[in-house]
Amino acid sequence: MTAEIELEGHRLVAVCPDDLNAPAQSMLAKFAELHARGPALHPGSVIDFGWAPLRIEAMGDVWFVGEPDFAHDGQNFVPSVAVTLRVLNEQGRVIQLARAQPHATRYDETVRIDKRAWDAPRVMVTRLPTKTPKDSGWYIMPDETEASPHPDEQSMTAGKLATVRPAWTKVFALPAKYLTIFEGDRLLEVYDEESRQVGSFREGGDV
Repeated sequence: MTAEIELEGHRLVAVCPDDLNAPAQSMLAKFAELHARGPALHPGSVIDFGWAPLRIEAMGDVWFVGEPDFAHDGQNFVPSVAVTLRVLNEQGRVIQLARAQPHATRYDETVRIDKRAWDAPRVMVTRLPTKTPKDSGWYIMPDETEASPHPDEQSMTAGKLATVRPAWTKVFALPAKYLTIFEGDRLLEVYDEESRQVGSFREGGDV
């Protein structure tokens, strides 16, 4: 599916799945506003879209909105906005349901993962306070009574995680000291910095 508008006589196109057409059209409308205010957008223009920068690329007479290649090093851009819009759309829903003040995570910030979490039936995804540049503070571990004293950990960027386990990134706009519980890829509970439950999704549909 593609959403598109006309900009300076060119088709400006955003490639995404059908269910993200509305967010894509909203994004393009914002781009049109930016273009009207100036400076004018053109191929090579980079727009900071919160989660990640988006770049306009020309392919013949058509202009495409590209996002970083999250699956690899994120330095190159691909002619799609599917990952960015999915992440932002789902994060917006979680923030609204938890009634929390959003604190953005950037795609190039680091996430730490206890390797056992990949196969654990339930996991905790929590945000620890940090002042280290490029450290998101997010830590993912199995939900168990006693944490391992010496976990085997790995680090990856939030963007990379969005391509291999996108469900976990849906909570990445929550503030520091928030804790969430997942069962598989389903978000079950959200707790705030005072350990108060501010969201429970056990009886409802998936978030």
